[in-house]
Amino acid sequence: MKIIYQGGATETSAPDLAGFLREKGIEARLFLIEVNDRVLSSDSTALNEVELQEGDQVNLYQIVPGG
Repeated sequence: MKIIYQGGATETSAPDLAGFLREKGIEARLFLIEVNDRVLSSDSTALNEVELQEGDQVNLYQIVPGG
């Protein structure tokens, strides 16, 4: 399926957000995660419950201390 990741189209075979992040080698706890303009908890259980659909938009933001 095709989703929008960080503003660009990408293919994924993952059925859920946790699987997609594993595909990308991303450790969720290090990022603020947004799916379709909704900010999510980086709790791994919650990420398993977010089913991805064609055209979903996924954005990750890394909070860096010190401004």
